[in-house]
Amino acid sequence: MTIKRLTLKNPFIASSGTAGYGDIAEIPLDLFGAVVTKTITPLPREGNPPPRLAETPAGLLNSIGLQNMGLEAFYNFLKTFVKPTTLIVSVGGESPQEFETVIRVLNELDTIDAFELNLSCPNLKAGGEVVGKDFDTVSAIVETALAQTNKPLMLKLSPFTEDLPDILNRWESHLEAFVLFNTFPAMDIDLRTGEPDLGAVSGGLSGPAIYPIVLNAIYKYRQHTLIASGGIVSPSIAQKFLLAGAKALEIGTGNLWNPQLIYQLIREVEW
Repeated sequence: MTIKRLTLKNPFIASSGTAGYGDIAEIPLDLFGAVVTKTITPLPREGNPPPRLAETPAGLLNSIGLQNMGLEAFYNFLKTFVKPTTLIVSVGGESPQEFETVIRVLNELDTIDAFELNLSCPNLKAGGEVVGKDFDTVSAIVETALAQTNKPLMLKLSPFTEDLPDILNRWESHLEAFVLFNTFPAMDIDLRTGEPDLGAVSGGLSGPAIYPIVLNAIYKYRQHTLIASGGIVSPSIAQKFLLAGAKALEIGTGNLWNPQLIYQLIREVEW
């Protein structure tokens, strides 16, 4: 199957943050149509203070904080890396210039098949707002990225992106696909201690609790080239997203809860 230019053996993509740098052994990544790496930033990031994960009755809270090895180490890692399937590198930054730096350096590596622009990164210089909050900022980052690579570009957006219809209309013809969405801001409290479950207090909620919200957006904007991300933890939910108009599906929490989920998806989902 193809999205636009990107060819996948199936529509299932291991999402960023759940498969390491495409090298995690606990999940059979070779069975996926593609795998998205951890988000790479120009400099290494230690991430947020622990605890970074907390389960909820219908989902998972995470507050990883974009922990990653940084651009230089990742470049060296990829020079000898044998990818298990189509490889999509997630790119992050706090400004268009940081996205430009990462893509310019990595673009020369044939190992990489596509880039995913993670526009839900926190911009510390702007008080913690997501980088891709508004039309002008999203457009500046996309234009910068397009100038650095001819590889397919995917745009991963926050559920709180402003001007979403305008962004979809403006960049549909230039991008491989839009990924809707990243996690939803949330928190929980430990009744034993009275303190937040996460070291950073607030994190992102993923899992089945959010899938109806994401499904609504996929159906609403189905005239665009969309990849669904949010709560795909079973074959039945995966099938709903494809029926709603998604071209492919990013699997995150589903992989963490059940590392063998891909076997069920391949066996039971029609695409």
